[in-house]
Amino acid sequence: MADQACEEEEARTAEAVRRASVEASRTRAEKSRAMKIGREEKEGVDVSTESGPNEATTADASTDIQHSDDGDEREDEEDSASASEEEKDEVVHSDTRGDEATVPSFQTDHKTWALFDESLQEYMRRTKQVLVVRATVSAKRRNQDLRKQTRYQGLPDSQIPLVPEEMNPCQRRWCEQRGISLKREVYRHNHPISSDIYMSYPGIRQVSSRSPLMPGIELLVESDATKSSIYDYIRRNSDHRVTMDDVRTRSPVW
Repeated sequence: MADQACEEEEARTAEAVRRASVEASRTRAEKSRAMKIGREEKEGVDVSTESGPNEATTADASTDIQHSDDGDEREDEEDSASASEEEKDEVVHSDTRGDEATVPSFQTDHKTWALFDESLQEYMRRTKQVLVVRATVSAKRRNQDLRKQTRYQGLPDSQIPLVPEEMNPCQRRWCEQRGISLKREVYRHNHPISSDIYMSYPGIRQVSSRSPLMPGIELLVESDATKSSIYDYIRRNSDHRVTMDDVRTRSPVW
């Protein structure tokens, strides 16, 4: 039961990340189009009649104007300086070297675990990574270890930098007295990072139990539909890249 609950929680998290990714892509497409129209109007260009073989399609959320074939479409330094971080959300990976990739750094300080988790989910979506907790240490255990340290022997708790109970669970690398701070950061992966790879991760490609697709899937299962029918239904109605193995594995649960 505990394993099932854990899997469902991971699936819910993955679905939330996917929805946020879709919404962010739509927003970036709209912003990109608005920025292009604004520049063209400023330059006196007729937006309705301009066309060309090398012109980038602004309706494509994945198209960055800076990477179009037409040099005139590049954003100038003033636009880049004034663009907000949300408008620069196209950064997926950088400094790719062979099979390795370096991603942008993550915000190091957070006041609560809730803020940390929220920021981490957005960071994973933006950089196309899936990060998991490798190990945790409870606040109770951490405080016991602190009390045993020689430098704190004989001191009252008020003079020991104990971890607040509300910070549970505590990880030494992240935890501070007044918040959470990353102490060791590694931003280089030993594999490429891309949107395609991100969408193929099990937690992203599979359908969570809270997905809007579930009523339709459950109806197919109840009507003894074939695994292929369920697979086709998911692929036609969502961007989940499920595999037949996913469908076979999940069918008893649905």
